[in-house]
Amino acid sequence: GMTALGPGALTAITMAGAVGKGATVVICTDGETNLGVGSQTAYKETSDWKERVDKFYEDLAANANEHGVTVNLMSLKGCYCNLDNLIVLSEETGGQVNIIDPQDASNEFETMLQVKPIATNVTVNVRLHQALEFKNELSKNLSADRTLMTKKLGNVNANTEVTFGYKVKDPDQLALIEGFNIEEFSKIPFQTQIEYCKLDGTKCLRVISRVLDTSSDAEEVKQDANLGIVAVNAAQQASNLVREGRFREAQALSYNNKKFMKCNLKTEKDAVMYKAFKRNMKGMYDEVHEQNNKEELMQAAGPKPGKKKGFFAKMSDALSSNLNKQSHFTTEKLGQM
Repeated sequence: GMTALGPGALTAITMAGAVGKGATVVICTDGETNLGVGSQTAYKETSDWKERVDKFYEDLAANANEHGVTVNLMSLKGCYCNLDNLIVLSEETGGQVNIIDPQDASNEFETMLQVKPIATNVTVNVRLHQALEFKNELSKNLSADRTLMTKKLGNVNANTEVTFGYKVKDPDQLALIEGFNIEEFSKIPFQTQIEYCKLDGTKCLRVISRVLDTSSDAEEVKQDANLGIVAVNAAQQASNLVREGRFREAQALSYNNKKFMKCNLKTEKDAVMYKAFKRNMKGMYDEVHEQNNKEELMQAAGPKPGKKKGFFAKMSDALSSNLNKQSHFTTEKLGQM
């Protein structure tokens, strides 16, 4: 049948935005959009139809974010819905993406609507010392020297967590920093700036600055590691790598973090989190492996017209949904698995 998802999403988000900041939209579909704006058929006479479809949903997500509307996506098991095109609606607004059994639709709706935003239009800026750089973060979120990360989170709730990874720059880059001596690098400054709107529309800015000591004792650092944060960061960074088409790197990162956690279990709580992390990452690991195999087959056959975001093969709905879950993974979810 015909699915006019684009017009429906536009209408729902516009109506929700008129209610005020903090509204939620749940889009449930059993098929790929194929009618009206936001569908291939709307632009079938043009060669850039895919870019125009992408832009429609990107603009719609920006509009939802501006009005403080959270957009959740639900598709039905066994139905291909091309979530890869639609996922920007949830990613940019802090929403969820789930593939559900039709019999569970009522419970899924209730669960999604129970998540209440505490702030909207949230942007997080994290600045590192010039001798450091972010690693495994989306390139679009980083400055040219990779010392500033800007993440637009859309709407956030009380359980939202943002993690990041960093490393010391290569020696040739360190040599360009005037007066810098790695041997004297004993403290690391960080600063985080959080811009957000309260639900009443008040615009706010919170600045958090910290200075941490460095250590040359690897065992000391391992003993001090918070495995909950390690697990959440691994899930979020693996999601980043997959989004940039770096499938094998994502698998390696997941495996290495699993190995690190296993070798550094200190308490029963750590053991529980480790088992939960393994269960959480297995599905994504397998889906990434399948996606990578499809990519290699498509690449071997030659470039395809209209390829998106560096991918030759379409991303499966299961992987799209899983990427959303990993990018919003939290320590609270570790305890629920």
